[in-house]
Formats: sequence, structure tokens, C-alpha cells
Amino acid sequence: MAAECGHVQIVKYLCSLPLERGVDPSARENDALIRACSAGGDKCFQIVKYLCSLPIERGVDPSAQHNESLKKACRWGNMDTFLYLTSLPAERGVDPAQVLHYMVDLRIQSKRRRME
Repeated sequence: MAAECGHVQIVKYLCSLPLERGVDPSARENDALIRACSAGGDKCFQIVKYLCSLPIERGVDPSAQHNESLKKACRWGNMDTFLYLTSLPAERGVDPAQVLHYMVDLRIQSKRRRME
């Protein structure tokens, strides 16, 4: 919820706690990252960058759920987030082939909606 609402300092504090205290930024299949990508805005973009900068062992995976974070950023027009996610190194980023596939699907869906 803190990630989706843009509470940068709360997200940073919770992620700074030891894993033994039960704080897992990748919980529920990277839900915090996906929600921040959906919400948009500068504060949520800061949260996306922060979560993606955490060590890999913290488990945050931008490609989780078949690149759902990227799909949400694209669907809601969060271009800064979209560009950031696509610029991440391969071990932290999204699958470029999936990016193109999703963009084509989104375009097709958009055209279908206009025709209805």
C-alpha cells in the first residue's frame, strides 16, 4: 500500500529492516513494485527506482508475473517508469521480446475498443 500511494520514506524504511523481521519487498510476487508502476507520478517512480536498486537477494524482480510491472506502466501511460524498466540490465530488467509483444497486444486492444 505504501508503494502504491507514493510513500517513499516508508517504503525505504520497511526495506531497510532485516529480512528476519518479515519485511520482503518482493512479497506477493512483487506486488509493491507492480502497484507503484500502476500508480505513476514522481513519488511512485522514485519507489520503482528504489525497489529495483535493492540487491538481487532481496528478491525484487521487475520481470515477475510475465513483466506485469512493465505492462502496468505501459497501460497507465507512465512513460518514465516504462523507459526506466526497459533500461535495466538484463539480470534485473524485463525481457525485451516480451516488451515488444506486449506493446503490439496493447495497440490491438486499443483499436478493438475504438471499433466497439
